[in-house]
Amino acid sequence: MNQVSGVGKHLDRGLTGQEDVEPWHVPALEVLIDSDGGVLIDGAPFPVPHGEPAHVAVLDMMQRGARTVAGPVEALVVDRRARYAVRIAVTADGASRIIGQEDYEEWTDVMSRPTARPEPTASPAAEPLPAGPPAPEVTFVRPTLGGPPAGGARPADVGASPPASDELAELAARIGRAIDAGALELAVVLAFKLRQYAVRTFGDEHPYTVEVLALEAFAAYRACNHTVATDTCLELARIRHQQGDPLAHEELLRAVYVWHLVDDLPSAVGLGRSLLATWSQLAKEGNTPAGDIELVRGVERRIRALVTERAQDGDATT
Repeated sequence: MNQVSGVGKHLDRGLTGQEDVEPWHVPALEVLIDSDGGVLIDGAPFPVPHGEPAHVAVLDMMQRGARTVAGPVEALVVDRRARYAVRIAVTADGASRIIGQEDYEEWTDVMSRPTARPEPTASPAAEPLPAGPPAPEVTFVRPTLGGPPAGGARPADVGASPPASDELAELAARIGRAIDAGALELAVVLAFKLRQYAVRTFGDEHPYTVEVLALEAFAAYRACNHTVATDTCLELARIRHQQGDPLAHEELLRAVYVWHLVDDLPSAVGLGRSLLATWSQLAKEGNTPAGDIELVRGVERRIRALVTERAQDGDATT
């Protein structure tokens, strides 16, 4: 095995080479260390503490994650500065090891900085986006796989979710523990991976998958990832509507609430339009109360204001 720098140089911390990694107990992360030192985890920006090497921050994050979920965390790390791609595993006691090397050229082409739907960023000098209508008062309740629905009882023809498998329930519980421990970035990544697993295993609209989506929306909301939370709530609203589930309207109201918190202009415009399209779908079948019309009008006014601001920004840069 060739010598690798960065993460590879720090794999002597308690290195035993004897740990067995269980890939589905903690889904593998994809970590990109870019040429400028920036870090992406599964495409989402990861903050590196000032003055700390990127690879050290990654290893520390993985150790915290292993402690939180009570199991090893595996990652594929692609470092564009040192030009290597390596798979590593980190356990709760900080022990780490290389479990494989990958083709750097192949993986550096796959991983890239996101070009759409950027994460919201806080800046003291940033101008706030145009205000919209008052957000509806909704609550985000952590869903329990196989448990009662968060929004109340469903009609008998919709039915409750069947009891979740032990594996799925344990994975969901680990996400819950990550949220409770404040490891919110890890919780969002794990929830996304769990959603992918549920879709592959059970299908897009299986009750397990729908509840996992609700867990992903909750994790994103708690992590202040308002773009992902809004998009996931809208997806939930559409699926529940197709299934005749009255919770579709509640998911839509959650989407409106979180949409007000999206502070990236292009994302806010795109999600606002998706929100109105979803609202229209529900309204065609009478699944939205008459009182919603004021919220719809307010959303439309905010979208117009956002579009105007975007056009002005474009003029200012030309």
